[in-house]
Amino acid sequence: MESWVSELLTGMTRVYSEQLAFYERLYEMTLLEQSAILAGDAVGLAELLHLEDEVIFQARQLEEVQRGMREMLQSVLPVRHLGMDQLACLTEPRVYIKFEQVLAALKTTLARAEEQKKHNILAMGEKGGLLSGSH
Repeated sequence: MESWVSELLTGMTRVYSEQLAFYERLYEMTLLEQSAILAGDAVGLAELLHLEDEVIFQARQLEEVQRGMREMLQSVLPVRHLGMDQLACLTEPRVYIKFEQVLAALKTTLARAEEQKKHNILAMGEKGGLLSGSH
C-alpha cells in the first residue's frame, strides 16, 4: 500500500504544483492591477481582470482533478479520515515532504494574492471607482 499511496501523493503533488503556478500568476496579476489602479488605467485594469478570471477558471478545473485523487486516496486508506502524520507513515518520506511543501506554498501564495486584492480594492475606492469613469 505504501507504494500506491506514494504514487497517488506524487500525482497530487504534481496537480497542486500546477495549481500553484496558476496562483503565482494570479498574484503577479494583482501586482499589475495595483499599478494599473495607481496609474488610472481603466482599460488595462479591465484586461487584467478578464485575464485573472481565466487563470482562476483554469486553477479551479484542477480542483476537480484533486477531488478525484483525494477520493481515490480515501478509498484505499484504512480509515476515512487520517491525520497528516498518519498519512506520512503510509508513504515515502520524500514524497510526503514534497506534498507538504507544495501545499504550504499554495496556501502562502493564495494568502498573498488575497491580501493584495484587498489592497487593490481599497486603492480603487480611494481613486473613486476607476472603472466607473470617475477618476
